[in-house]
Amino acid sequence: MEKIQNIINVEEKNEVNKIAKQLLKEIGIKQHISGFKYWLEALTIATIREDEKKNIKMTNLYLYIAKKYESTVARVERNMRYAYCNLNLENVFNTNYKINNSALLFLLKDEIITQLYT
Repeated sequence: MEKIQNIINVEEKNEVNKIAKQLLKEIGIKQHISGFKYWLEALTIATIREDEKKNIKMTNLYLYIAKKYESTVARVERNMRYAYCNLNLENVFNTNYKINNSALLFLLKDEIITQLYT
């Protein structure tokens, strides 16, 4: 039973990763920058945590990603912000507020969940 649960989690993680990668490309984030891989990791973690009904704080997310990629929290935060700094995300998401890392995470996570379950 435990092995089946692990397989399901791996399959779900792969599907979340696939959707996240597509969304990041669609909004204009370039794959060759380090912020892209940090966003993939952040979205995968946040979406799976949402599925488990556990919220995650951005600082904890930055710390986890920094450890995984042998970087610092400041670099992770900056690279994630840099990934979209020249994009007009307010028009992409039709919002009237400035989009920061946590807002972008929320918007993308909701889109991933919508695509997973519809």
